[in-house]
Amino acid sequence: MNRKGFLYYAAPWLHFLFLLGLTLVSMVLFSAISIAAIPFLFDISLLELMEGMGMGDFSGENGNIDVLKFMQITQSVGMFIVPPLIYFRLAGLRGSDYLTRNRTALPLFLLLTAGIGFISAPMVELSYQVNQFLDLPSFLDGLEAWMRESEKMMEELTQLLLSMDGWTDFLVNMLMIAVIPAIGEELMFRGALQRILERWFGNIHWAIFIAAVLFSFIHMQFFGFLPRLLLGLLFGYLFYWSGNIWVPIAAHFLNNGMIVLLTFLFQQKISNFDPGQDQEFTALQYILSAVLTLAVLAGLSNLGRRIAERKLNE
Repeated sequence: MNRKGFLYYAAPWLHFLFLLGLTLVSMVLFSAISIAAIPFLFDISLLELMEGMGMGDFSGENGNIDVLKFMQITQSVGMFIVPPLIYFRLAGLRGSDYLTRNRTALPLFLLLTAGIGFISAPMVELSYQVNQFLDLPSFLDGLEAWMRESEKMMEELTQLLLSMDGWTDFLVNMLMIAVIPAIGEELMFRGALQRILERWFGNIHWAIFIAAVLFSFIHMQFFGFLPRLLLGLLFGYLFYWSGNIWVPIAAHFLNNGMIVLLTFLFQQKISNFDPGQDQEFTALQYILSAVLTLAVLAGLSNLGRRIAERKLNE
């Protein structure tokens, strides 16, 4: 018996509103659960927790980094993993048809995805440097000041979360920064939102672009908006070309996981490479990165097109 969810025949905008509402409810619920569980799991009272949150201090004597990581993991699950899974269920969308409908050439897609993650590094760094020149009009000075202060706070928080004393911290950070965001954000932005927008606008390219914009905006780091937008576009097209959500998940995991791994190796004095410092590349390296990245993207696009044509002819 093929059961359809109550949203199955609804308009795309209703799917969007339902997913948005479901995300907000789940985010609030999981935030409340994480806060309520903290006194039972950690040596800190709710009053101390609220004072620390109010001051933005989770380090040293006034806070607990483990508490912050617990909250980050719990809230990420509640915001990005639970809502799309419930949405797929209530909309009557089977994962095998909707998320992994194409398993053809999956190993090749994953191999090319891993390659593009390395060869595009100079271009991603260049986009970050370009983003630093963001300069709003004078009448938006207040907004720009807030954006720069927000960026500074997020950088400090990221450095705090990436501080690792041993293998336990490394594994927790891989879970928090690489595994959960890769699975959750790709299920949300590519698996759910991108497909809704594709039905809504009738154009896959607009769907990929809007989903990428929202993906970058949700991180609230405006001076890193451009590189995240480009990554969002890459993840979106990887899903479109491959027809398999595991391809953008793998790309997302590789991008975040490499940061955690390289930071850990540097902090443990195993490597002299500091990923926290801006990297300098030569003009030739930028050109080679651009040419190779475009070549691999063209190969991925062509591979996806040939697979789609083969399925139409079957």
